[in-house]
Amino acid sequence: MTAEQIAGEYGYTDVQKVLSEHNTNFEVVDEEIDTFQPWHIDIERKGFGLIPITLAAYKNTFHPKMIDPRKSIVSVLRDIFNDLNTSPTRWIEVRDKISDSIYVVCAKSAETVKECSYREGFYKQIIYAYTEEATYLYTYMNTALRRQRECDYKPSAIDLAMGPYVVMYQMLLLFWDDLSRDNTKTYRQMKLNENDLEKYQVGVQFIWLAFVSSSVNPEKAKSFPTYTGATGENTTTFIIDNTAKSSYQPRDIEHYARYPENERVYPAGAKFEVTKRSRKGASISVELKLLSS
Repeated sequence: MTAEQIAGEYGYTDVQKVLSEHNTNFEVVDEEIDTFQPWHIDIERKGFGLIPITLAAYKNTFHPKMIDPRKSIVSVLRDIFNDLNTSPTRWIEVRDKISDSIYVVCAKSAETVKECSYREGFYKQIIYAYTEEATYLYTYMNTALRRQRECDYKPSAIDLAMGPYVVMYQMLLLFWDDLSRDNTKTYRQMKLNENDLEKYQVGVQFIWLAFVSSSVNPEKAKSFPTYTGATGENTTTFIIDNTAKSSYQPRDIEHYARYPENERVYPAGAKFEVTKRSRKGASISVELKLLSS
């Protein structure tokens, strides 16, 4: 059965409609999408396309009330998260919509999400699913976020299917008090091609569009999966100073993660500045500082 047929079989009509109107190739593929996105103020205010598109597509689920168009996307997400925590039923509607939408990507994760019987358990499962490498949710989600940098961006069917999950995970990283912020030093290793690497020059400010996993343990940072984004011959270790006061400080997800990696995750859209870089053969170190927000 195709993804569209599966959605119809299980009564996921919203997802079926999305799939019928978009490309529905759900194979796991490596896309060479640069990690680097230059920063500018309009991005900070409006955000990129996937989250606003998702909120518009699933308005009745996430925010049935009117939204003040003068608010930033982060402020809108905060309002939605506050409603999730005060309404006795809103979280259930969001849980079911996420389960329905990701079913065509990973039935196992969809069913596990649907089984959550209380709000905090639902939040924990969203985080756990992100760290479960066998489901490829990490891959699909971060590919969708990185694709936002494309000119004339139009989300694919798989991007739209991941949208509700992306919105929920972003809200948890930004606002859930159970995830403490880390203001120490974190590490992330990636393999970058030469073109992507050369963009990380001292003094440059940029945004990482995707959720970025890191670790307070440099040895653990080597093991994070890198199924998506640019790949290349340059093993690059990012050393990140998180002392700046920022809502995008990495969150400690260790208690809810699948693997013991001392993992800290940055919300999508975290802003950085390159402060130093050095190279020894094919091994490169790039020092960053998280910028205030």
